[in-house]
Amino acid sequence: MQIDTSSDPASHRNAGLTGDPEARGKLNTPALLLDLDVFEANLAAAAELGRRGQKHLRPHVKGQKCLAIADRMIAAGAAGLCCTTLEEAELMQSATAPSLLITSPVVGADTLERLVAMAHGPKEMLVAVDSIAGVEALETRFAEAGGEVGVLVDLDVGQRRTGVRGRAQLLDVARSAAGAPHLRLAGIQAYYGHLQAIDDFSERRQRVTAAQAEIAAGIDHLATAGLAPDIVSGGGTGTCLIDLAGPFTELQIGSFALMDAMYDAVQIAESGPNPFQPALFVLGRVVSANQPDRVTTNIGMKALAPDGGPGRLVQPPDVAAEFANAGDEHGFLIADGLAEMLPPGTAVTVMPSHCDTTINLHCAIHAMRGNRLEELWPIEARGIW
Repeated sequence: MQIDTSSDPASHRNAGLTGDPEARGKLNTPALLLDLDVFEANLAAAAELGRRGQKHLRPHVKGQKCLAIADRMIAAGAAGLCCTTLEEAELMQSATAPSLLITSPVVGADTLERLVAMAHGPKEMLVAVDSIAGVEALETRFAEAGGEVGVLVDLDVGQRRTGVRGRAQLLDVARSAAGAPHLRLAGIQAYYGHLQAIDDFSERRQRVTAAQAEIAAGIDHLATAGLAPDIVSGGGTGTCLIDLAGPFTELQIGSFALMDAMYDAVQIAESGPNPFQPALFVLGRVVSANQPDRVTTNIGMKALAPDGGPGRLVQPPDVAAEFANAGDEHGFLIADGLAEMLPPGTAVTVMPSHCDTTINLHCAIHAMRGNRLEELWPIEARGIW
């Protein structure tokens, strides 16, 4: 399958503002903005985290969906990338990452055919499996085509989405993979996504510690059978500081680079500020100000995903107002007296509640250095799930 990556930033409606030191005030809106200073600080903080904990970083690209961001994460020290789907992995073949991990089981004849093609490329390919049937399907196809692919046995530690259940099943699937001539048992994956956004640090740590004990028991069970895993992949942005003491060899952080209102509300550190700060925003304008208790913006559900709740108004900084969805193309800012403070044409900036789904609504990221538009980065994986 050929992925279309021909999106040309030069054809974007804001392309003519690239390099303009006052571009922010001139942008056509809605526009997805990335604060480069904060973004780069987040990458540096993650790299330092990995060094401190002696963990490799394998960031997820399912949220960013952008080759420019993927390449910058690798340049900052990441050892590889995580892709949730085969389609994402096909696109990330163009990234500089030396290793790609598909974190969900790959099923279906056409999909397996495409995986074989990628495994014959220059990058290391790893794929998660959670059943003997999945192992057998991979082995059959690779035996027919030749070549080899690395597999991580996916262990469910409470999310109940994918993964084997318990140590016995973990060992059964691992033995099946280890005995397959065209597969390489590379390790295990254990992702507790359901724990990432628990607000209270102590509760999150307690539940993460219990999950890590389950992972460690699985590692010991495999080691006793002579199948000690080289890679133990998991963790995430919300649990990253707790994960430093866990059994992982690599961390699957993802949202750290951009952040959003959901993660910004999570107490990632036990004390002090969060290690990562919000870098992604949607810029819009007030289009109507005729109501006494609200104004209407051009930031609707087609520009700001509502699945994580309403966005958060961050600019103008001295305006206290709640953001609310008002339809596909419109959003409300709600507070008494706003019509006088924010007349039509006023620029407003809203932090998304969920960066992953908001990015998927846009065709380009405006990489900003202050008010200057440095670059336009195409979102190549937009619409690829």
